[in-house]
Amino acid sequence: MDTSLLTTSLRDLITVLFKRKWSIFVVLFVSLFSSMVYLFLIRDDTYTTVSKILIRVGPEQAPSTTVIGQPPNVVSYRNHDVNSEIDLLMSTDLVAQLVDELHLDVIQPKPVPEGFFRKVKYYAKKLVSDVKEFVNNVMIMIGLREQLNDRDKAIELVVRGLHVEAVEESNTVLAALTMNVRQNLSVVLDHHVQNYLKFRRKAFESPDAPRFFDEKVTQTRTRLNEAEKKLTEYENKGGIINIEAQKASLLAQLELVRNQFDAAEREHHRSQFKVEQLEKMLSGSKVDFAALGEFAPETFPKNLLDRLTTLEMEREILRMSDAEDSARVKTNRSQWQVVVDLISSNLRSALAERQADVHLLASQRSSLEKELDDLHSRQAQWRSLQRDVSSLEESLNFYLRKLEEASAQAQRDEQIAGSASVIQHPIDPLMASGIRKTYLILAAALLSLVAAIAWAALCEFFDHRVYSLEVLEQHLSAPVLAVVPVDKSLRKSLP
Repeated sequence: MDTSLLTTSLRDLITVLFKRKWSIFVVLFVSLFSSMVYLFLIRDDTYTTVSKILIRVGPEQAPSTTVIGQPPNVVSYRNHDVNSEIDLLMSTDLVAQLVDELHLDVIQPKPVPEGFFRKVKYYAKKLVSDVKEFVNNVMIMIGLREQLNDRDKAIELVVRGLHVEAVEESNTVLAALTMNVRQNLSVVLDHHVQNYLKFRRKAFESPDAPRFFDEKVTQTRTRLNEAEKKLTEYENKGGIINIEAQKASLLAQLELVRNQFDAAEREHHRSQFKVEQLEKMLSGSKVDFAALGEFAPETFPKNLLDRLTTLEMEREILRMSDAEDSARVKTNRSQWQVVVDLISSNLRSALAERQADVHLLASQRSSLEKELDDLHSRQAQWRSLQRDVSSLEESLNFYLRKLEEASAQAQRDEQIAGSASVIQHPIDPLMASGIRKTYLILAAALLSLVAAIAWAALCEFFDHRVYSLEVLEQHLSAPVLAVVPVDKSLRKSLP
């Protein structure tokens, strides 16, 4: 047998292709059909929206002016600044904030579309999604995957779809978001960019000092309002209008009442002395009304004493001419007794009046003294409240000045730190991103053809049966004498 290498001609290749035409067709059809099903029914189209952000570097980050001429371009010094902006945009905290604010973790079911092809596409994607979910649950059940909630899934989806890069030779940062939805995709990216701008402003402003003094101003203003309210309520409740004038008026009234009390007390003592003297005289054997002391002229006691004196003189005259039991002497004595009773009643009545005046003035004095003491105590509390109000006003003015200084410093720091502005806002994409489906179909057809040919070559390589005279002569190393054709009708009759 000749062991030389077998040569393959074009005729042999065509023969192999013709011989394997059905298997090639099946492989080509299955590959193309699978590719079409995947592209049109299973594969989700992804859409991309883009936003551009201009980063303006702060003055302190720019190089100093040289003696040669103009300062060098700041762009060559921008690498670490722009990279820090990329890190801020890619921050997981900002992505989580985006998910929470827009509720991206809440899955809204899609309505069933109209049309046969759209319904087939909808249910096919739903079936694939259910299968993926079932496989994921099985993997979680056997411990090969971790259970994630909807929020973590949404964060992971946004992080995977968010791509941020710096444009070469520019201070521009390009932020792109790729997701499997088209509508409102620009809203999601724009909201994320706005959150980034707010976060960046807070990060570079260093607002600790303004926030601290703003809180102090708020707290101090609240305390000041409460202190002023307490002071007003205390003044209204205590009747405090002008405490110094009220105090002076009370002192003047108290001095007047004290003087009146002293005078009334002296009069009371005089009346008490006269009554005591009167009682001694009436209880004794000798009555001398001159011992009662002096009375004011043209007063009732003074007139009674004058009348007693007259009666005394008349009785002495009557004693010289009349007997003791005579009618005129008895009349004189009766009149004298009546005048004595009147004097006694008058003196006791005057004593009672003086005593009442003393008690009344003592009560007035005690009331004024108590009112003055209360005013003193209220004055201490009032001054304490006034000091609190004054102290809080000084604190409020201090914190207001500090707040203005801190706010001015924060604005200056913001200007020094540079700023970022959006120069291109995102818009909803019109077409899907990535390679077009036409190109993918052509690539799938080409790969299917290559796979079919490779399948035919592989089958031919492992197939050692003889199909031609040439191959038989090569294997036997002898010529073929005759060929008996096969009758296909006889093949059907064979058992």
